[in-house]
Amino acid sequence: MTVKVRKKAVAAEVTVDKKITQENLGDVTVVENPANVGFSMNYTMNLGDFQSVKMGVSLYMPVTVARLEEDGDIEPALTRRFDFVKGWVEARMEALVKEVETSRASDDED
Repeated sequence: MTVKVRKKAVAAEVTVDKKITQENLGDVTVVENPANVGFSMNYTMNLGDFQSVKMGVSLYMPVTVARLEEDGDIEPALTRRFDFVKGWVEARMEALVKEVETSRASDDED
């Protein structure tokens, strides 16, 4: 069996109020056609006066079954990877919410 491997730049996409930014996570070596472990989170904040801001953060990480099998039992290996991806997304979402709240508070003071 031939395994195709290539280098790929990994980035996370962060969307705040329809503005999309990319956060570079570095280069990784990936196997073509891998499984993906991922998590996505969206949050809509009411700004009052019929205005709101919608934020979204997603991260999907390629994983090969062969790599999971190297770790032993596949289920705990998948769970560890999912927990990592979920934690990363939750941390970025928390930071975004705080950023918007801080910006909103400073706008209210003006």
